[in-house]
Amino acid sequence: MTDPRVARFLADVLFPAFSEIAASPRMKRDFTIDIYNDAIDDPLHATLVAELARDRTIGPVLFVEHRDVARRPAPFGGRYLVTPTFRLTEEDVLASPIVMYQMQFDRGLHAFQHRYSALSEVPVDKVTRAMILNHVLNSFSFFQMHAMSPTRPW
Repeated sequence: MTDPRVARFLADVLFPAFSEIAASPRMKRDFTIDIYNDAIDDPLHATLVAELARDRTIGPVLFVEHRDVARRPAPFGGRYLVTPTFRLTEEDVLASPIVMYQMQFDRGLHAFQHRYSALSEVPVDKVTRAMILNHVLNSFSFFQMHAMSPTRPW
């Protein structure tokens, strides 16, 4: 999406928030972290991002992968992806976050459409760093607690 509001959101809010997460010493200790905005050199990463983008207009993707191979069961386990989705209306560009990862209870990829606030979609110029960080913290905590579980968490 080439809307200037999206470009400002990406440059001023999303990339700095994703970069802050990627720079965390704890995250770097346990995970490899990539931020994809265009070409993806890893074929498995490209497959997952393409699956996440299916039928959606998405932004850059924060891709988190367990360093420990034992925590990455086939085919896609141990990988967490998050990105904003965008929808253009007559007067606004609306954003909402989506995450995707493999759940071990059925070994399937699950995409979870979330919210930055009480609204299901927020105008991009109203999305803040805190909204992004809070969303990633909450959704990544759920990933850590439940993705490797052999039982359905809901």
